[in-house]
Amino acid sequence: MLLPLLISCADQYSAEKAAQDYCECMKANGSPEQYKYAFTVCEGEMVKKYHYYKLFYVDMADEKLDKKVGQTARDSAQIFMGRFMKCINENLSCCRETLSCPDGDKK
Repeated sequence: MLLPLLISCADQYSAEKAAQDYCECMKANGSPEQYKYAFTVCEGEMVKKYHYYKLFYVDMADEKLDKKVGQTARDSAQIFMGRFMKCINENLSCCRETLSCPDGDKK
């Protein structure tokens, strides 16, 4: 019973799992045709599910909350987001769904 809980907790820190979930969410919500809608839905899902994603996009983006983020957490969130974006950009079908392909490759 404890193993599923540990795996579930570990998943919230996995940039690779987050990128996979984000890509699937974007596609399921109509991106790229409905990009803005899909982005809004998926952004909310990522914030709820992934600790470092929330830390980066919510806490560190807010002037008051940012002051409460320690350097270790800040570094971890930046590493997480770097790995997250790398995973998305290296997956051609995903970067097309999320409109984030390097060099504008959205064929």
